[in-house]
Amino acid sequence: MGDKLKLEDLKIGMKVSRSQLDTIFNIYIFLKDFELDNGDMIGIIASVTSNPSEEVRDKVFCGDFYCIINDEEDMEGDIFYEE
Repeated sequence: MGDKLKLEDLKIGMKVSRSQLDTIFNIYIFLKDFELDNGDMIGIIASVTSNPSEEVRDKVFCGDFYCIINDEEDMEGDIFYEE
């Protein structure tokens, strides 16, 4: 979808792909209106935080948000999503 992004590039409401976020570590990035496109998750940034609120976590568990977090210890990153 585009070039790799840095934390300072991210803005609420911005459309991004999961692959653009590979180099942002230890930050929770929540996407809304997400979809899988050619194996890459694409969505609109709803929240960017180091400590998500209970309200935001609930939206992940309800399937409204998709959460991406790249753990610096795991250079390949982790994706958390619960239906």
